[in-house]
Amino acid sequence: MRKIMLLGMAGLAAAMLWGCGQKDEPIMSSVAMSWAGPTYETVEELEDDSDLAMIGTPVEIEGFRTTSVSSMVTIEVEEVLKGTPPEKLILFQYGGEYQNEICMPPEEFPLLEVGKTYLLYLNDDYIHDGETLYTVVGGYQGVAVDTDGEWTALSEANGLWPSGPAASEG
Repeated sequence: MRKIMLLGMAGLAAAMLWGCGQKDEPIMSSVAMSWAGPTYETVEELEDDSDLAMIGTPVEIEGFRTTSVSSMVTIEVEEVLKGTPPEKLILFQYGGEYQNEICMPPEEFPLLEVGKTYLLYLNDDYIHDGETLYTVVGGYQGVAVDTDGEWTALSEANGLWPSGPAASEG
């Protein structure tokens, strides 16, 4: 009986030591959404509803947690089409990575990528830790990516710009 107990304790100690050196597997989740706002028929309607219309490039993406994992995307403003951007423009997006959690963004609105250029129609209507974060007007409709000098949609669901390679990769 004593041998069994010692073997059991040795096995438990080995399992604990082995487990302590292992990194936890990330917690995976995804965000599925139906956009609650209006669906836009024209870019002009989208621009009318936006506080800020601009061309810019993400320079940093930082995950954070609210009810799910989301991202703060810092945008370098290249050209302003409407409104006045803040000194530091941060965009809110669903999905991303934070600590040991990964949350896949909605299929029709993938995370923006650092270094790519986007046409963005934004509202300053989200507050996180006292900081104003911008949101894309019309969900996936208010963003297009520069694909070889042409604006293309991130999602086939967009309807305002032609679907480009980014839409077919999703």
